[in-house]
Amino acid sequence: MRSTVAGVFLLLYLTCARLPRVTTTVDPYCGGHLAGPRGVIHTPNFPGPFSLPIKCRWVIDVSDIPSINSSIVVYLTQLYVYKGLRFTEYAYYESETMNFGAALVKEVTEGNVFEYRRLRTFRPFLVIEFELDRFEGNHVRVLNDLLDVYGFNVTYEMTEEQPNPESCTMRDCSFAGNCLVSADYT
Repeated sequence: MRSTVAGVFLLLYLTCARLPRVTTTVDPYCGGHLAGPRGVIHTPNFPGPFSLPIKCRWVIDVSDIPSINSSIVVYLTQLYVYKGLRFTEYAYYESETMNFGAALVKEVTEGNVFEYRRLRTFRPFLVIEFELDRFEGNHVRVLNDLLDVYGFNVTYEMTEEQPNPESCTMRDCSFAGNCLVSADYT
């Protein structure tokens, strides 16, 4: 009996030793805490492909910026993915388990990927979550263009003014893709 148990453990060890190793890499562009009044958020290696599976969380936190009637505006300038991207506003956000007042602002889908130029919240925290396990069937593709772009590149700002009505999106660029805004969003 003892030799059978030892044989089973030896067989199990040899089998497991031959399995490929699973490694996880941490990408500095995949998530983070953003506390500035404006910035850029993009998938790693944008507009190129990135490692899969991917799970990122960016927290835009303007709670320490003094203002009277401010909002967070996210300009969806280069949005090529239409699955796995969610925008949730919070009254308070410390972590995934320590937060208050969550409300989904938008979940990007194939049906609404071209619907909005920008998103706006008047709450002090906006959490952007991105999770994807495969490229196929999850990105915008246009014949003769946009066949090799992946992910997204969006900008955000904290403002007390109205959002920039002249912001552009991929749709506004005839689906050619290269929609850019200046550093001051004008």
